[in-house]
Amino acid sequence: MRILLVEDDAILGNALRDHVAAQGWDIDWVGDIQAATRTMDTTSYSLILLDPGLPDGCGLELLERLRTRSPATSAIIISAGDHVADRQKSHQLGAVYYLVKPFGLGELTSRIRTVLGIDCRSSAAVGTALRRTEDPVVTPTAKANTRWHWPRSRKAKLAGLLTAMLAAPAAAFGIYLAVLHWDGNFHAVIPGELYRSAQLSPTQIETYVRENGIRTIVNLRGENGKSDWYNQEVDTAQRLGIEHIDFKMSARKIMTPERADQLVDILRAAPKPILIHCQAGADRSGLVAVIYSQRIAGMDAKAAAQQLSIAYGHLGIPYLSKTYAMDESLRLSKLPAAFQ
Repeated sequence: MRILLVEDDAILGNALRDHVAAQGWDIDWVGDIQAATRTMDTTSYSLILLDPGLPDGCGLELLERLRTRSPATSAIIISAGDHVADRQKSHQLGAVYYLVKPFGLGELTSRIRTVLGIDCRSSAAVGTALRRTEDPVVTPTAKANTRWHWPRSRKAKLAGLLTAMLAAPAAAFGIYLAVLHWDGNFHAVIPGELYRSAQLSPTQIETYVRENGIRTIVNLRGENGKSDWYNQEVDTAQRLGIEHIDFKMSARKIMTPERADQLVDILRAAPKPILIHCQAGADRSGLVAVIYSQRIAGMDAKAAAQQLSIAYGHLGIPYLSKTYAMDESLRLSKLPAAFQ
């Protein structure tokens, strides 16, 4: 059984992919409708985990495609929005479940097992069948084979142990990222002045605004009137009577010093406290938090730099991490020599 994950949030996508793979299922991960369509044309899937809020359109288009071309493929919706109309449309198009973020990984596993028709009894039967067919047969007279099999078995065990040792930190980091995502990766940068987060639901926005007195939201994903998350955020800000500012930037592109200056002007003028957010709250939010802390709040350079770190989910690895562009942006911005 093979599963397709369609999710453009890099942190959540990594966490979900690792979790599903750890359960023993084969899984492919893509981040937009076009990639999902190409993959579905060449590979058969038993289940699709689908986020409707994709960068190149509404993911529910894929449900239409499934209904006409792959009716045997089931779908579970994993959405940041919880609207009756969306739920109804998803079910009309054949989605089996509609999970609202954040949700527990255990709940996701349970839903997948239900959709795929896996229960404990069938799993035990499969395990028994595997043991009966895969147990090695060793005869007392096969001394040469016995001596040859032992080193190979020992090497296999050592290789398995090494793999487990290497996989453990990756799995732990994946769990840590999932925990960050659970509460919206919300953190105080300067209490009473600046806060940072991932994309929040209307309920989370209302909670954090009420608890911290936030007066401005700065959306680093830019204006996107065709997306539910954007319209919900704007409507929530209007309902709460707080200012909403769009400042579009990319986590994978270096921000020029000129754009950094524009951002600083916006942040200086905005009513405080401010909440800055991007999609995952790790990369763009981290860069802007450093810039604000250093250039507006006058924070120590080393302390400010901690805002762009693995503690918030940012992995800045030269040549390996596409979001290393945020680290490069720091070197280009007008910051002290400590960042050069």
